[in-house]
Amino acid sequence: MSKLVWGFFLLAISFGSHASAQTTVGEPVVPETSSALDRWSFGLEGGWDENTPVITMPDYASDMKYLKSSGYSFGLSAKYRILNWLYGRAEVLWLQKNYNMNRTALGNSGSLLNASYVNNYLSVPVTAMVSFGYNFRVFAYAGGYVGYWMSGSRSGNTFSMNYLLYGDLSSTEYDEPWEFDENRDNRFDAGLVYGLGVSLLVAKHFDISVEGRYYYGLTDVQKDYMSFRTPHYNTTLSIQAGVAYKF
Repeated sequence: MSKLVWGFFLLAISFGSHASAQTTVGEPVVPETSSALDRWSFGLEGGWDENTPVITMPDYASDMKYLKSSGYSFGLSAKYRILNWLYGRAEVLWLQKNYNMNRTALGNSGSLLNASYVNNYLSVPVTAMVSFGYNFRVFAYAGGYVGYWMSGSRSGNTFSMNYLLYGDLSSTEYDEPWEFDENRDNRFDAGLVYGLGVSLLVAKHFDISVEGRYYYGLTDVQKDYMSFRTPHYNTTLSIQAGVAYKF
């Protein structure tokens, strides 16, 4: 074993001597140049998401069922390399957190009221990311996000007042923008986010990625405006792809 170690050692010395002999004596050593952007990459990303409303008092309104619904997201990303395997990442995303609601009519009719809600958020996730590999990399990240409920709309059907007065089960359709109530609706959004994915470096500068992530909401979508209200949180699974330019 010792002879093998000495053999590798002598081979390394011989290789180093040969390499140094190829260098012209007196030739100045040119240092590698670097710019302020060398550790940065900027990109575009977007994809599909599925939002599931979490109701913490499901027995309060037993005739109502909140159901998951799909949407989409798109936005900008920035990533900074701290170490070869550690990155800081920030994004600005347009993210939908949609859901459906079914309500059973009172009495024995069994009729359903259906409603679909589209909710558009401006979301800013900030995460720490670990990444391993070379051109092909595997990464995982975790952090938090803050957001703002920008706009929304709803569609569905509702019973007329004749239902309450005469038991008339005829319903009317509606499709309208969501009118925010400043006393009821909480437009601030915050929570945790984590995920994992893979990326491939193409042509030295273009990083193509696919990832899955999970948003865990910590803020109620409604303010504490009334007694016996039903707390409502959003949890969102997102699958997205992106391309970034790596300096």
